[in-house]
Amino acid sequence: MDDKHWLRTYLIAHRGFHNGKSIIENSLSSFKEAMNYNYGIELDVRLTKDNQVVVFHDHSLKRICGETGTIEGKNLSELQATNIKHTKEHIPTLAEVLDFVDGAVPLLIELKTHHNANKISHEVYKLLQSYTGDYAIQSFNPRVINWYRKKAPSILRGQIAQHNKRKEKSFIVRFYTNYLLFYRLTKPNFINYRLKDLPLKKLDYLYKTGLPVISFTAKSQKDLDFVKKHYDNAVFEGFHPKKEPTKK
Repeated sequence: MDDKHWLRTYLIAHRGFHNGKSIIENSLSSFKEAMNYNYGIELDVRLTKDNQVVVFHDHSLKRICGETGTIEGKNLSELQATNIKHTKEHIPTLAEVLDFVDGAVPLLIELKTHHNANKISHEVYKLLQSYTGDYAIQSFNPRVINWYRKKAPSILRGQIAQHNKRKEKSFIVRFYTNYLLFYRLTKPNFINYRLKDLPLKKLDYLYKTGLPVISFTAKSQKDLDFVKKHYDNAVFEGFHPKKEPTKK
């Protein structure tokens, strides 16, 4: 079995298995719930002001914690005093999550960057060096993927992409990202492309070369079956997928 097999076949819960009420995304509860069902866990990490790696999706604290400020603008001690909304849980560190999961299920770790691609890549790498479970890193930022290609080539690395029309990104960046033209430089081990943009001719070509292709985010069994008809797998959210993989 090759080292990318779990990415192709494992059911992977988006930000853990959460319900938005009593169990919040990227919380230890959401990871425990995923582990209860033997689901792999997709999670997001960011770097605090004092260079600690925490598990959190947004740049701002407002949606998840109801607080002002940002992850990158606060020290870890400040963030640990902030509860996740509707719960008594704190924002976990990546180190906590690695100890908590302890290899029970695979981890798909997305690095969120904020002008700190090299630094967060290095800090996450330090934490992963002693971790013995299955995991892969992924990012929208090609600089992260290139850092791992050069500094830690044995770690599975994936390029996340979507068809991006956001004008704050330069045309060149949007063009290269949309059409995966960074691929030749960063040489990712897999691609994770937005579901609503699929299927895509460029992905079809890469998939035929043997490159694993997964997608985000399947919100129903129909979505998951659609992705598996064309590619390998999709990170899912909000439902319990069928345990048996869909046949192609």
